[in-house]
Amino acid sequence: MGALGVVFNVAPNAAAIADAIHRSSTAGAVPYTVPGLHGGDNGKGGDRGPQGHQGKPGKPGKPGKPGPQGAQGAQGFQGDRGPRGYQGFQGFQGAQGATGSFSRTYIKTAHIDSGTVVAVNCDTGDFATGGGFNAGNGSPGSSTPIGAVGSQATGWQATKTGTGTPLDVYVICVDQTP
Repeated sequence: MGALGVVFNVAPNAAAIADAIHRSSTAGAVPYTVPGLHGGDNGKGGDRGPQGHQGKPGKPGKPGKPGPQGAQGAQGFQGDRGPRGYQGFQGFQGAQGATGSFSRTYIKTAHIDSGTVVAVNCDTGDFATGGGFNAGNGSPGSSTPIGAVGSQATGWQATKTGTGTPLDVYVICVDQTP
């Protein structure tokens, strides 16, 4: 039987030892196997070694499909009032207005010392815009415009109850004379 003697300056690994044994074997030599190489330890398991270092992070995955539409959110709170805006630009010159007309007004009166009805009319062609009366110490009756229903009034009429007291009536007229 042959003997093998191997001297190394460094600690050999199992593969290097197996290679050296294979090269030095001769016919009739007993093959030697290194424990742990090709099951040479006859199924005996050794202690678990320490955990290895953390590997490098992998490449990012593909983006997923969009999820379903979410429900409508609740209405938010009323915001604060914004700052005052800038003054706007001056507007354009307006078109010339229509020529207006000037109307003169006048008042006509009528008086009675005794009686119950008195009327006063505007000049011909003019119309009444209002009127009234003063019954003094008497009891007032009515105060109405004079004119056909649906047309412009042309005077004023007043009444009172009882006799013996004066009655004054007036009408406000618009002069329609050109």
